[in-house]
Amino acid sequence: MYLCARKTLNKKEMRKKIVFVTGANKGIGFGIAKHLGLSGWQVIIGARDEQRASKAIEELKSRGIEVLGWVNIELKDLANIEKAVLEINEKYPDLSLLVNNAGISGDMSVDSEHTEINVIRETLDVNFIGTFALTKALIPLIAKNSGRIANITVPSEISPYWHPLAYVTSKAAQNAMMGVMAVEFQQGNTPVEIFSVHPGPTTTDLNGNMALPGFHDIDTVGQKFAELINDGQTHQGEFIELYPIVKED
Repeated sequence: MYLCARKTLNKKEMRKKIVFVTGANKGIGFGIAKHLGLSGWQVIIGARDEQRASKAIEELKSRGIEVLGWVNIELKDLANIEKAVLEINEKYPDLSLLVNNAGISGDMSVDSEHTEINVIRETLDVNFIGTFALTKALIPLIAKNSGRIANITVPSEISPYWHPLAYVTSKAAQNAMMGVMAVEFQQGNTPVEIFSVHPGPTTTDLNGNMALPGFHDIDTVGQKFAELINDGQTHQGEFIELYPIVKED
């Protein structure tokens, strides 16, 4: 979805390079934090567990990446999100990029007929409600810094090859959120850019470390994502596929 002609940012439009990545202690989130950090971004780690966050921070710092700290974020807990946002506003007032990466898979082992209602609810609570609550609460800070919001997601169009109901439904809602917000930011002249990024098939814990032909590793995806963020162009309202799923004949 293209809402405006793409343009190159001039120097006055360059944003301070501080990023908050949710779910950054492992998987795609870690790859994103790593490669944004290697390209000059100051990184804030979003994680649920202090020990895992500390391990990720140690590894990132060993590579020369500037990690500003970590924020405890539990997307299924609205009170926790409120506390996290207060901490971010207090400690990191120059935040200019939010990467909504954290999420849960739901039960990917069953078809829609056998998917339990509680699994749908839990997955929506984390992947959509929690992500919306965090995004909504951080918009004023990101707007102050003329920043961006990037959502890690999957296409709303249903693939015949992979379509777990709870996960795909939650991401379709997230995609709708992005599209609506992008239109409203444009219409209201709000200095926030929001877009969605589909990494393509990637080997992570979320899919049981599946490694089939056409799958990429987190370093490959993280580097490609960093290149996108640093390309100097606007992407308002776009759905960007880093590595599109190749359809079978």
